[in-house]
Amino acid sequence: MATHETRAAVVEMAFGGCEEARAEAMAVLALIGMGEAEAAEVVGREDRVSRLGKVLGSQGSTLEAKVNAGAVVEAAAAVSGAEARVVLGTAEGVIEGLVALLEEKGNNARAVRVGIRGLFALCLAKENRPRAVSAGAAAALARRVAEGGCAGEPERALAAVERLCRTEGGRDAVVCGAGGGAAAVIALVRAMSGRAAEHAAGALVAVVGGSEALQVEAVRAGAMSQLLMMVQGGCSERAKRKAQHLLKLLRSAWPTTDSMANSDDFLRPY
Repeated sequence: MATHETRAAVVEMAFGGCEEARAEAMAVLALIGMGEAEAAEVVGREDRVSRLGKVLGSQGSTLEAKVNAGAVVEAAAAVSGAEARVVLGTAEGVIEGLVALLEEKGNNARAVRVGIRGLFALCLAKENRPRAVSAGAAAALARRVAEGGCAGEPERALAAVERLCRTEGGRDAVVCGAGGGAAAVIALVRAMSGRAAEHAAGALVAVVGGSEALQVEAVRAGAMSQLLMMVQGGCSERAKRKAQHLLKLLRSAWPTTDSMANSDDFLRPY
């Protein structure tokens, strides 16, 4: 693991000197990451934040340079507070560049992974979410979830989707990005397993909340069995509360058969 002195020296090289040296240092910084002190040295300097945005948003930058800049943004945001995340998120080109990495058409899993991780970290700050929706993040993330192409980051992708669903225009963007209401429901139900289950359930609440037709679609897609397993299983209490809320929401769409007679046992108040 790199020492603070090493990381600090790399930060200085990544934002100073000739272009070639800066590009190489940025690649190293993307690899070794940053602690709070180094992140503060980046976020606290307007010229450095602006450079990250320019590299991410410039058509003249190579894909490798953009991925490295995106990784530095994610590293800085991950160890910083909300205020620093807002500084990064409002910088011209940063969120837009991360969305472009997420939408990378080539077979570059690292670009997609950096895009997901960067957007997740920036969307932890509420102030960044409207801009992320406007930049196409909600639609792009939903498309990746629906296609199963989250580059090993389904939990972060779904956590970002859940947050953006609660932002104005986010729910509609998620539905559109996934290929329509039914496709979005099916994708979220399919994703309702493992550590990502909590966020898939939270996003599903937003997607089906105002639509009886989509609630029926969720039941048909197998949401009930997934939710009951969440309530019974070893999920966190927060995940169980989300599952219980969604079960109540879907109750009117449940088939009226004897097989559902004991489901009330799972609808505990919370």
